[in-house]
Amino acid sequence: MRVEQLTSLSKRELEALQKVLPTMTVKEKMDLFEMLEEREKRLSNVLGRSDMIEFAKYVYPGFKVGAHH
Repeated sequence: MRVEQLTSLSKRELEALQKVLPTMTVKEKMDLFEMLEEREKRLSNVLGRSDMIEFAKYVYPGFKVGAHH
């Protein structure tokens, strides 16, 4: 799976969400929120496997990237 598929929604997808969000029920909004969280989790997993710095930032939230890395 390509990282781009996990990281960004297309402009069309974002516009569709903006349009429908006000008409969604609370349950639908919560389901959407859960799907977006899952998408973020998958991204973290992919980046953690492919980039050591991203892995370090995930494991150590306060990790500071510096020139020595």
